[in-house]
Amino acid sequence: MLTNNEELNLEDFEPAPAKPSGPLERWPGRRALLLPVLLALLFAVVSISCWQLPPGKRMFVSGERVFELGEHWRLVGALFMHADWVHLLSNVPLFLFFGWLLRAYFGYLAFPFLAFVIGAGANLITIYFYHATSRLMGASGMVYGMIALWLVLYVSHDEDDSLGKKLLRASAFASLMLLPRTYEQSTSYLAHGSGFMLGLICGFCCLPFLKVIEE
Repeated sequence: MLTNNEELNLEDFEPAPAKPSGPLERWPGRRALLLPVLLALLFAVVSISCWQLPPGKRMFVSGERVFELGEHWRLVGALFMHADWVHLLSNVPLFLFFGWLLRAYFGYLAFPFLAFVIGAGANLITIYFYHATSRLMGASGMVYGMIALWLVLYVSHDEDDSLGKKLLRASAFASLMLLPRTYEQSTSYLAHGSGFMLGLICGFCCLPFLKVIEE
């Protein structure tokens, strides 16, 4: 028969029950990477094809082409066209990674649907403020929007850390990865900022519809 002190000592050394894993704890499925890879390959194919054309016939977007000539398809089409290999390769890694996360955890609504809506919206906002003949191309605005969308969903759905820790991690990541260190005249920082803000807005507005899916 155990004394009260012995019972207390045994209880003190009982292992605590394991904390259940949150919905974002599992590793994203490999199948979810297929669509981002196929789209990234399409970026490369479209870009290489357009490089063979005269500059005026390439798949860019501008205020003149959209607002004056009604070529609204360019808002999406320009996301596939990149100026050169450096431009293309600067976008593809983040596009693949966050496309994979969004597709694996939140399904086709998050990626590719919302990703392309954000990208087209970022293009529309940017050309509205640019000169009518300024030409915009590339997926940078969409990529920034995908990152913002993921950060909203991560903070909302991750159950493994406190809200303060999640906000700190999201803010630190955005600051380290997305804020520019140098100024490049050929870079559209307005497109980056527009995409990020649209990603945040879409994330908050679509929270009721974006639930973690089961693989």
